[in-house]
Amino acid sequence: MTSPTTGGWTADVYISDATHATLDGWGAPVASAHDAAAGPTRFELGAATGHYVLLFVTSLGQSVAPCQRPWQLQISEIAVT
Repeated sequence: MTSPTTGGWTADVYISDATHATLDGWGAPVASAHDAAAGPTRFELGAATGHYVLLFVTSLGQSVAPCQRPWQLQISEIAVT
Protein backbone atom coordinates (compact mmCIF):
# COMPACT_ATOMS: atom_id res chain seq x y z
CA MET A 1 0.00 0.00 0.00
CA THR A 2 1.23 3.51 -0.75
CA SER A 3 0.02 6.64 1.01
CA PRO A 4 1.21 10.25 1.09
CA THR A 5 -0.40 10.71 4.52
CA THR A 6 2.01 11.65 7.29
CA GLY A 7 1.55 11.65 11.03
CA GLY A 8 1.40 7.96 11.80
CA TRP A 9 -1.74 6.19 10.64
CA THR A 10 -2.63 2.71 11.91
CA ALA A 11 -4.46 -0.19 10.21
CA ASP A 12 -5.14 -3.93 10.48
CA VAL A 13 -5.53 -6.44 7.64
CA TYR A 14 -8.01 -9.30 7.80
CA ILE A 15 -8.40 -12.18 5.32
CA SER A 16 -11.41 -14.45 4.96
CA ASP A 17 -13.20 -16.72 2.49
CA ALA A 18 -16.42 -14.70 3.01
CA THR A 19 -17.44 -11.13 3.77
CA HIS A 20 -18.85 -10.41 7.24
CA ALA A 21 -21.32 -7.89 8.60
CA THR A 22 -19.24 -7.23 11.73
CA LEU A 23 -15.53 -6.96 12.42
CA ASP A 24 -15.74 -9.89 14.86
CA GLY A 25 -16.73 -12.16 11.96
CA TRP A 26 -13.35 -11.56 10.29
CA GLY A 27 -11.43 -13.13 13.18
CA ALA A 28 -8.01 -11.89 14.24
CA PRO A 29 -5.98 -9.54 12.03
CA VAL A 30 -3.25 -11.25 10.01
CA ALA A 31 -1.10 -8.10 9.75
CA SER A 32 -0.96 -4.58 11.19
CA ALA A 33 0.77 -1.26 10.63
CA HIS A 34 1.33 1.07 13.58
CA ASP A 35 2.48 4.67 13.33
CA ALA A 36 3.07 4.26 9.57
CA ALA A 37 4.95 6.97 7.72
CA ALA A 38 4.22 8.45 4.29
CA GLY A 39 5.24 6.25 1.38
CA PRO A 40 5.01 2.51 0.92
CA THR A 41 3.78 0.25 3.73
CA ARG A 42 4.06 -3.50 3.34
CA PHE A 43 1.75 -5.88 5.20
CA GLU A 44 3.29 -9.34 5.55
CA LEU A 45 0.35 -11.76 5.27
CA GLY A 46 2.36 -14.91 6.02
CA ALA A 47 0.48 -18.10 5.15
CA ALA A 48 -2.98 -16.50 5.37
CA THR A 49 -5.36 -17.49 2.59
CA GLY A 50 -8.81 -16.32 1.55
CA HIS A 51 -10.83 -14.65 -1.17
CA TYR A 52 -11.48 -11.36 0.63
CA VAL A 53 -9.12 -8.81 2.18
CA LEU A 54 -10.26 -6.11 4.61
CA LEU A 55 -8.02 -3.11 5.34
CA PHE A 56 -9.45 -1.72 8.59
CA VAL A 57 -8.07 1.73 9.44
CA THR A 58 -7.95 2.25 13.21
CA SER A 59 -6.22 5.64 13.37
CA LEU A 60 -5.86 8.46 10.84
CA GLY A 61 -2.70 10.41 10.09
CA GLN A 62 -2.17 14.15 9.74
CA SER A 63 -3.54 15.67 6.56
CA VAL A 64 -1.48 16.53 3.52
CA ALA A 65 -1.68 19.98 1.90
CA PRO A 66 -3.85 21.32 0.33
CA CYS A 67 -6.36 19.39 2.49
CA GLN A 68 -7.76 21.51 5.31
CA ARG A 69 -8.97 18.61 7.49
CA PRO A 70 -6.83 17.91 10.55
CA TRP A 71 -6.80 14.09 10.14
CA GLN A 72 -7.10 11.80 7.11
CA LEU A 73 -5.69 8.74 5.38
CA GLN A 74 -5.17 9.02 1.64
CA ILE A 75 -4.40 5.78 -0.22
CA SER A 76 -2.78 6.33 -3.60
CA GLU A 77 -2.16 2.64 -4.42
CA ILE A 78 -2.99 -0.74 -2.93
CA ALA A 79 -2.13 -4.20 -4.25
CA VAL A 80 -2.39 -7.77 -2.99
CA THR A 81 0.19 -10.17 -4.36
